[in-house]
Amino acid sequence: MTKDEAMKLALDALVDVQEMMTTSDWFNERVQAVRQALEQPEQKPVAWSVRNRLTGTHWYTHESKYTSQYYANLYSHRESDGYPTMEVTPLYTAPPKREWVGLTNEEIVKASIGHVEGEHMLPHSFAREIEKLLREKNHD
Repeated sequence: MTKDEAMKLALDALVDVQEMMTTSDWFNERVQAVRQALEQPEQKPVAWSVRNRLTGTHWYTHESKYTSQYYANLYSHRESDGYPTMEVTPLYTAPPKREWVGLTNEEIVKASIGHVEGEHMLPHSFAREIEKLLREKNHD
């Protein structure tokens, strides 16, 4: 089973839970995150890093034939640890773009606590709190 197939099964189970009961914003956000991850196209490597584990030789290539399977067939020798002598790592141009995640109403109300003085909102401190929460949700 591939990672995407497993994620689809998990998403189906989460959607079933959503249909059976009322779920929180937190739960619904996670279901949406799984949906978005599954919708992203799979990235294709633009080059490969190849390293010979015996000699330490290391090089890069743009030819797609240089995959782990290619070297497994070319060099049947394996080191004592069981790993192939040639280590191939795909290289990508950039990490996949993540979709922006906003705040739920519940999170906004919670963020407002401590940023009100009497009947007046303290806009600067409230804005900084919102900014902090958005940064936390949208950065690794």
